[in-house]
Amino acid sequence: MAGRSGVHLTVMRFITPTTEQVYHDWDYMLNSEFLRILKLGVSESGSINYVEETVRDGADTSSIIKSMVGGYDLILAGRRHQTEPQALSGLSEWMDLQELGPIGDLLSSEDITSSISVLVVQQQIMKASHSSTLN
Repeated sequence: MAGRSGVHLTVMRFITPTTEQVYHDWDYMLNSEFLRILKLGVSESGSINYVEETVRDGADTSSIIKSMVGGYDLILAGRRHQTEPQALSGLSEWMDLQELGPIGDLLSSEDITSSISVLVVQQQIMKASHSSTLN
C-alpha cells in the first residue's frame, strides 16, 4: 500500500503502560518483529508514518480515534479473538455491532461525522481435527 506514489500510510499502535510486561506470546513476538521492520522503513520512506499512543483504557483510545478520523480516507482496524486488551477496556459494553469489534464499531458510530472507509480485519482461527495436522 505504501509503495504506491501519492499514498501515505500511518500505522498507529495503542499501547498501555503494561503492554510490554503482559504479552510475551508467539503472536506478540511476531507483531513486534513486524513493527521493528516497519520502523526501519519509516526512516527510508517519506510515505510511512509510525505512531505509538500510550493509553490507559478504552476511553483514552476512543478519544484518540475520534480526534484522528478526519485526516484519513481509509482506516484498517484489526479485531481480536481473545479477551479484551486493556487499551480497549470498556468499549465492548457500548458496542452496537459486535461483529466489527470495539474499534470498528466506534468508527461506524453516529459520533463519527467524517466520511471515511473502514475495513475491519480478523485472523481466522483454524481448529485442527484429530485426523489432520495444521502446517
